[in-house]
Amino acid sequence: MYGLFGRLLHTGSYKSYKKARTETFDFSLLVNFLSKLKRLLNEHTYLLHEEDLMIRVIMHNEKDGRVLLQELRAVRTPT
Repeated sequence: MYGLFGRLLHTGSYKSYKKARTETFDFSLLVNFLSKLKRLLNEHTYLLHEEDLMIRVIMHNEKDGRVLLQELRAVRTPT
């Protein structure tokens, strides 16, 4: 991906610019990659020092686009 984006975004040296050739790119690769990256970065879950507490953060809630913060607690069942 790094090499592909580098070729898309940067012209390079004058020598490579002078020998320029037309390249075609499949931009659906970029759209697909950005969609996956956004999904990856959107949601985070943090386990706090307490054993039974986690915090879940969704940076862009689908319902209203706002940040969602949830407190998740473990349910203890009698043993």
